[in-house]
Amino acid sequence: MKLKTRELVAVAVFGTLWGLVEISLGTVLKSFRIPLSGTVLAAIGLMVAMIGRTFVPRKGSTLFVGVIAMLLKLFSLGGVILGPMIAIFAEALVAEIVLSSSKNPIAAPSYSPAAWVCCGF
Repeated sequence: MKLKTRELVAVAVFGTLWGLVEISLGTVLKSFRIPLSGTVLAAIGLMVAMIGRTFVPRKGSTLFVGVIAMLLKLFSLGGVILGPMIAIFAEALVAEIVLSSSKNPIAAPSYSPAAWVCCGF
């Protein structure tokens, strides 16, 4: 898949946004020991990824957003913890499969029941 420069920038921006949310909000939620903080982070991350998909409606773009967020999670304050990194990649992979299997990938985030299940709603 060959992406244009504008599409690469959009993927990088949304991946960075998801990664920064995971690093900052994730650290705060875990330090206060708020229950179900992973669900909150997953919902926010998938919303960011789905909004990114509307900007770059190509196969693989959601997965790239997740990979960028996963790589940014390496720089978290708590050190390298594999659990959240695997979860970010798994979320991106499931979202990519759901969105790629849809006939209309732009409308898939709002109309697909599987996308709503992934967001935790």
